[in-house]
Amino acid sequence: MRVMKTTVEELQEQLNHAYQLRKKAESEQQQTEVILRGITALLEANTSDDLFASMYDIFRQIVPYEACFILQQNKPRYLICSSSTDTNMVGTQWLVDDILKRVINGSTLAVFNIHLQPTWEKIPEEFKKPYTSALYSPFKGPQNEGVLVFAHKQKGFYVQTHIDILENYKNFTSQAQLGVQTKLLAIESYALRKEKEKMEATLINADKMASVGLLAAGVAHEINNPMGFINANLNYTLKQLKQIRDYLANLQTFLDDLSIEPNFKPTEKISTLISDFSQQTPLKTVEAILEASQDSLDGVERVRVIVDELRNFSRHYEENDEDVDINECLKSGLKLVNNELKYHTKVELNLGEVMPIKGNGGKLTQVITNLLLNAGQAIDEGGIIIIRSGLSHHKDHDECVWFTISDSGCGISPDQIKSIFTPFYTTKPVGEGTGLGLTISYDIIDKMGGTIEVDSQLNIGTTFTIALPIKTSVPIKTSQ
Repeated sequence: MRVMKTTVEELQEQLNHAYQLRKKAESEQQQTEVILRGITALLEANTSDDLFASMYDIFRQIVPYEACFILQQNKPRYLICSSSTDTNMVGTQWLVDDILKRVINGSTLAVFNIHLQPTWEKIPEEFKKPYTSALYSPFKGPQNEGVLVFAHKQKGFYVQTHIDILENYKNFTSQAQLGVQTKLLAIESYALRKEKEKMEATLINADKMASVGLLAAGVAHEINNPMGFINANLNYTLKQLKQIRDYLANLQTFLDDLSIEPNFKPTEKISTLISDFSQQTPLKTVEAILEASQDSLDGVERVRVIVDELRNFSRHYEENDEDVDINECLKSGLKLVNNELKYHTKVELNLGEVMPIKGNGGKLTQVITNLLLNAGQAIDEGGIIIIRSGLSHHKDHDECVWFTISDSGCGISPDQIKSIFTPFYTTKPVGEGTGLGLTISYDIIDKMGGTIEVDSQLNIGTTFTIALPIKTSVPIKTSQ
């Protein structure tokens, strides 16, 4: 009986052990499946935010936490938080105390109360306030060692069981983080490749624009010759028509006087002529022709001005210094782009007294044209562009000439303002902007010794302010 009892007890113990093993295996299988799903999500992530979110979801399946973050080597005696589920933690500096030093050397450690640990004393109170206990695990990054930190609001939450779990998964957590770094590099590589393609497309577009500039110069030259003939012929026609009008007016006066002579007996033809002139038919006809001819001449003059501005804009500028009237440049630039603005934008021109500056008028007009086109593209139907100029003192130039171009458009975000003068940077789709306009404008103004500044508010509008040093003391008065 004794032997049988012992055998039953051993059997029960073995069954209990087998049950525990089965439960452990089921738990590990379930955990493994969860981790595999997390890894799949990790591999499918296409942005850095999605990537880190997937990684932290995986870690949550291993160890529960209120916050999880990564500390990486930064400088002697300090680590830096490079990533965290709590965004307040990102960028915080962590003193390498004895506990962190042991973790970096390979130990997984739990801290009962973080407020007693020296490194947490350096963290701002508002950042560490939600947490009380922490669990640290070492990992080897692509370049150096780091620390994976789990934080919880419950004091003493992390115990030996959590340490054992992390020890078992130490290699996995390191591999997960290495996987994240590798995927990040792949995402960055893809982004760089797309940026390279965008830059190449921009360069091609810039080359096309240069060709268009040359073509415009040629077209302007070809238009200029026949427009000269048309202009001369219209002027001659107007001169002759005015003489005919004067002759007809004199003739009408003569006929009026003749018709009231008591002894005058007109023939039928003369009577018809007097009747026509009494109704002023010939004079009205000549006046209508004169008016139409004058309208044509005005149109020719507008074409001539546009052609001249186009030739000036399109030609390859030489580096030369000349006296430049910025008000004339502003008016010239506005004429060039007026057709792009007049259908959806109102333009106010408030030009003040200015002084000549030394520089290249054509290049300054190029800057103005670019700023006006940008302003027009930023504005929806019914917007307004205000152009101002004047004299003032500037912190960099003492007395200077300035002009501003303000629009009521969509505005520029603070992040974009930092980059708008960077070569090839553009907020427009490929093909709608080279990303070089503001860069070239900045370079032109800088070479003239001036400054270009931008002030913008999203959905309110943008103002570009250009200040240029004065090289003469003779003021220029302007007409609007």
